[in-house]
Amino acid sequence: MRCKKGPAVQSNRIGLIGYSLGAYLATSTAALYPKQITAVVECYGGVAAPLDGAVATMPPTLLIHGARDVLVNVSQAHDFDSLLTKAGRPHEMKIYPDANHAFNFRVPGFYNDAADAWQLTLKFLAQYLQGAPSN
Repeated sequence: MRCKKGPAVQSNRIGLIGYSLGAYLATSTAALYPKQITAVVECYGGVAAPLDGAVATMPPTLLIHGARDVLVNVSQAHDFDSLLTKAGRPHEMKIYPDANHAFNFRVPGFYNDAADAWQLTLKFLAQYLQGAPSN
């Protein structure tokens, strides 16, 4: 994996954020390239089953999910949490009890907890991206 270099890019501090299918892409990238990715935030996604073994080297990961998700069941977050815990990987998980899938978009019946999730994301990324890489 190559990260484009520019004056503002610190290649030893790369964070990924993914939503839904993009969350699977972010976690897959982090699982496959743990030395290049410093932290990953996945929102209402998970990790692809073929990469379960690669979770053992995942960078710090934040899992954010809605308990009432109708597209990606919250069990995906719990399963991912179990894999990360078993592997001893640094991670956090936040489940919003009344949130559905895509809760940070203004879709009727879905929009909940967006401001809190964003603040949690910023705090998590600041913790891992502002300091020395933890890989």
